[in-house]
Parts: sequence; structure tokens; C-alpha cells
Amino acid sequence: MTMSTSSAPPSPGGSGAFTLAAWNIRCGRNAGLTSAAKGLAQMGVGLAVVMETKITDVRYTRLAAGYKILASKAASHNQGGIALLWKENHQGFEVESAKILTPNLLTFQLVTGDERFYCMGIYLPPADTMGVEDLRAAWEACPEGCMPLVLGDLNVNFSEPRDERDKVIRDFIDDIDLLDAARWTWRQKREGKLHYSQPDYVMARDRDCRRFR
Repeated sequence: MTMSTSSAPPSPGGSGAFTLAAWNIRCGRNAGLTSAAKGLAQMGVGLAVVMETKITDVRYTRLAAGYKILASKAASHNQGGIALLWKENHQGFEVESAKILTPNLLTFQLVTGDERFYCMGIYLPPADTMGVEDLRAAWEACPEGCMPLVLGDLNVNFSEPRDERDKVIRDFIDDIDLLDAARWTWRQKREGKLHYSQPDYVMARDRDCRRFR
């Protein structure tokens, strides 16, 4: 199974390619999740971990634009929250055992043919110093035989850690032997100068990265 940014449809029996994404949105309240689902559908995305949903209650749409939605209860109206959106009955994959663990962390199993990924969707705010411990606890629950996959916004540049927080996150990712499987970049032009960083990641084991393009 190849997970890809290509919009080519999967073949019967779970072969071919499908698209997955990690996406920060402005807000999931007031039909924000519905708008995100419509955008994902237009881009041909099969599954997405959506962050910064800022939903602080259980009132959100469970179905939109062909996606099933599972969202957390964010700790704040101003920051955080995470959701999983996926196409049910998709020929390329199935989602099993989806769980919300914390306001900014969810897990699920992504089944593609005979392969099974244990996926951890995570949002770590810039000032968060404990979220990596939640991620560590989630990793310890990884079922035997599953391949690990991390999708989300870690707010860290692994090549240039800024402080002790960044080093702790980097060391944990190194400990579980994950590499960046895709190139995700944030950039903004301010006063004529281009500012950029890489806060968002799709991370897998080296031997599994070949499945992504």
C-alpha cells in the first residue's frame, strides 16, 4: 500500500494509493469542521488529522462531505483540539480503534491491505512541556505487529532544537526510530522577508517511509 499526495483512486482490494494529511485549521466551531471536510474532499484526501479545532464541547458534526469525524474537547477556545476525519468504506484503507486520549492527542489503527499502522495524531502547543509524555504513553500502548506513524503539529524543528523542550521531543522521536516521511513547511512573508519553519510532520520508520511520496 502506498500512501501518497496523489489523487489517483485506489484499486479494488486495497491496492493503489490514497492521500492522508495533517492540517492546522483556524477553528472547528461554527461549521469550521464542515468547511475543512469540504476542502479535504476537494483535494481528494482520504484521511486527515486536523488540529487547532478549538471545540470545547461535544457539539460538532459527526458526518460531513463523506467523512466520519471524531473530535476532542479542547482545553481552550483559543488554542488546541484535534480531530480525525476519514472516508468510510474507502477501498484503500480502513480505520479501526479510533480513540481520543487527551484534548490534543488521538490514536487509531490504519489498515491497508495486510499492513496495520498504529497512528498517533498529536498537537503540541509551543509552550507545552508535558505533551510529549502523553505521546510516550500512547506509544507504549502500540499493539504488537503495528507499524508506528505520527501525524501532527509538534511545533519543533528537529534539525535545530531551540530549547530543552525541543530536545526532549526530538530525543523521544529518535528513541522510537521515526523519520520524517514527507516535507511539510510553514512559511510567511513579512516586511519583505520570508520566515519559515517545519512544525508539521508525518513520521514513520525508515523502512516504511518508502510507502509515502
